[in-house]
Amino acid sequence: MSLLKPGDILRNENGGQECAVKSFLGGGGQGEVYSCVVDGRPAAVKWYFSSWLKHDVNLRQRLTRAIDEGAPSDRFLWPEMLVTKQGVQGFGYVMPLRETRFSGLYDLVSGRINPSAGVLSIVGFELAHGFSLLHSKGMCYCDISFGNVFFDTSDGDIRICDNDNVDINSAGTRTVGGTPKFIAPEIVQNLGGPNIQTDQHSLAVLLFYMLHLHHPLEGKRCLRIRDDSTEKAQDVLYGSKALFIFDPQNNENEAVSKNTDPTGLSGHNAILNWILYPPAVRDAFVKAFTAGLHDPYSRVTETEWKSAMMDMRDGIFPCTCGAEICFQGEGVDHYCYNCARQVPLPPRITVNRVSYRSTILASPGKTLLPLHIDIQKASETTPSIGEIIERPNQPGVFGLKNTSAQTWAATTADGSHKSIDPGKVMPLSNGLRIHFGSAEAVIVI
Repeated sequence: MSLLKPGDILRNENGGQECAVKSFLGGGGQGEVYSCVVDGRPAAVKWYFSSWLKHDVNLRQRLTRAIDEGAPSDRFLWPEMLVTKQGVQGFGYVMPLRETRFSGLYDLVSGRINPSAGVLSIVGFELAHGFSLLHSKGMCYCDISFGNVFFDTSDGDIRICDNDNVDINSAGTRTVGGTPKFIAPEIVQNLGGPNIQTDQHSLAVLLFYMLHLHHPLEGKRCLRIRDDSTEKAQDVLYGSKALFIFDPQNNENEAVSKNTDPTGLSGHNAILNWILYPPAVRDAFVKAFTAGLHDPYSRVTETEWKSAMMDMRDGIFPCTCGAEICFQGEGVDHYCYNCARQVPLPPRITVNRVSYRSTILASPGKTLLPLHIDIQKASETTPSIGEIIERPNQPGVFGLKNTSAQTWAATTADGSHKSIDPGKVMPLSNGLRIHFGSAEAVIVI
């Protein structure tokens, strides 16, 4: 039976605004979510079960703090106000309404949607960026998992929901401990509560699941463990004895194919996908699930994930069959996983900046972003400063269009100096250097 009904009027606890309930959207263990209208705009309201309010005694305090702090960014469906209903005990909160264009990560891992690798790289970047903003406010999410993330399959735009889980970093509360299989080994072992470092583990698990359609700690050990819900199994797979399925030093829990495990539940999908991703992504996962698995302070940071995801995004280029290939490095032969043909590398734009470099493989429509010049500067979806253009009558011949408001200085391989005004296109030639002040791009063909 629904807690609320269409037409119910809820009121802001602090007075003023009214919230008119429209329709039921869904429910879970904590309460129910409804569409509503607040001051003429569509929104959503989550109303809690009385049983949950008795269980989560710190909920009101967390929500009040979150409302006072404000959202880290518009990617979070953040609590806006607490609401009550006259004559009824309990409360709920109003948040932005998630648009229908967003799909859940459940849809991805279940195979109902099949987004491009480019879109997944942007989703990964945006997730790392969003949680970095949250953590910079001294807060932790506590429950990063499938059910809390939604994305647009066309452009990688994300929304993070269930932000009533958010708490002060290391607050010590265990009301929201996390979702099984996503929580850090130290929480599995009851050695502590949620904090920024446990968020970093959960984020790594989420990203691995997203790219490999498999859990990073479920390898051939699963052949011996048929019930992973027992306390011993939880410890072996996800706790003190947890071991990465691609650990380079220990194959005790290695991923195995369907030849060994016909169910495919011991790593088949991971084996198929692991080799497709660029070295920076694989290296980040190895760090996350070896050094970082049992040492919270050796985990992959959000900034490191942002760099790895941008390497992936920048290095994607198409095969003639339409498949997306990830750049594996100079001097490496690249073969298409779909048609098995060798794929020649397109021109590369390598951006060199202090302590980091990124290589962008030319393909039509790929963009140069402010964060290529400064990784801390902006989100992936910030307007581009450059766009790769392919000549319509000469496939494989590319230029870089200046979409910024600044004139670029360039130097050709023979030492000639050029200016690239806003809106103009500079043909990509081997040895061309484009100067951006704090960074420089070098073209390799």
